[in-house]
Amino acid sequence: MRSIVYLVCFLGSSLSTFGQGEVILNTEPFKHDARSVYIQKVLDERTRKNLGWTKNGQPKGIPLYLYPNATEAVQGFMDTSFPYTKAGRAIQIKIWDLEIQQSQSSITDIKTRVHMYLGFFERVGNQLKEIYKIRHYEEEVFPLSQASAIDTSHEKRIRAALEFCMLNFINDCLQKSDFAKMKSLDSEEVNSFKDPRILDVDSPLRKWYNLLTVQKIFSKYRQGWKVTYTGFADSEEDFILPFTLSYDQYSLKPKVLERKGYKSVDSYTLGGGLEGLVKILPGLYGRLGLHIPVGLESIKELQNKRKNNFLIGVKGRQGLVWIPWEDFGIVIGAGFFQQIQTSKIYKSDYGFELELGVNF
Repeated sequence: MRSIVYLVCFLGSSLSTFGQGEVILNTEPFKHDARSVYIQKVLDERTRKNLGWTKNGQPKGIPLYLYPNATEAVQGFMDTSFPYTKAGRAIQIKIWDLEIQQSQSSITDIKTRVHMYLGFFERVGNQLKEIYKIRHYEEEVFPLSQASAIDTSHEKRIRAALEFCMLNFINDCLQKSDFAKMKSLDSEEVNSFKDPRILDVDSPLRKWYNLLTVQKIFSKYRQGWKVTYTGFADSEEDFILPFTLSYDQYSLKPKVLERKGYKSVDSYTLGGGLEGLVKILPGLYGRLGLHIPVGLESIKELQNKRKNNFLIGVKGRQGLVWIPWEDFGIVIGAGFFQQIQTSKIYKSDYGFELELGVNF
């Protein structure tokens, strides 16, 4: 019976550990000039206690936590550099935000960030008085080929962010005022610091979208289809410049062939260029593009004589793209296009296209 109980406990512990990821903070001391303070207590006041989510081979991802929890991990880290001294002044730290953000930032890179928001307090009587607060982030860019190394690197960025916050607390409060000459703790004025790199630290990293779509083309002269890859980092305010690459295959309409006196005219092109997206509503984007398709035009005459022609042109696009679900799902689009090119049959064309694809 006892062995069964042990087995159940072991399995429960194993399942709990398997269901989450842990970041173990190394308690390495760092250099500073403040010997008159120690960190009495660390308080975790975050509503959401995990650091964020990591895939780690799991389709839905798993939550990341500081081991054994944020309070004990940060307290242990601070104790190595700010140990208790009888003559020291007791400082308490409140963690208002501590999270890991991660997003693909280009077709080749992933950006990962640790964002931190801390408050520093001293007890006066039965009350805690806020004396300093600071926001800061540490980020790093990894090639997609090294994405597996990201999870093991979170610890060093958390440590670097904690060191930065503490050193700025020391420099802004302790050294400038010698701490003993600080403003009265009865004052409502609070020293604060905001990392000058940060314009809006509450904004998460931009989400990266990979779209693979097929467009059905309807034009004055041609009929056919196009396959397009589009990659872009989402933005609420900025004009989005995605990376696009497309392959087109068209044939001349039967009525046009009859009028022009050819048996068949087929064209094959690769396209790229400038494309811009503007976010209208969540998931809905306006599109404006200018592309340069390059390829081959194959012409078959009525006598079955075939000749090939080099194609290059300029194509303008205007339309809408709808992405109903941001993580994974369908993509729907529609728009108009205008094109000029070096075809032997027609020099300009215009029409509209319907688009269907997937977001992954």
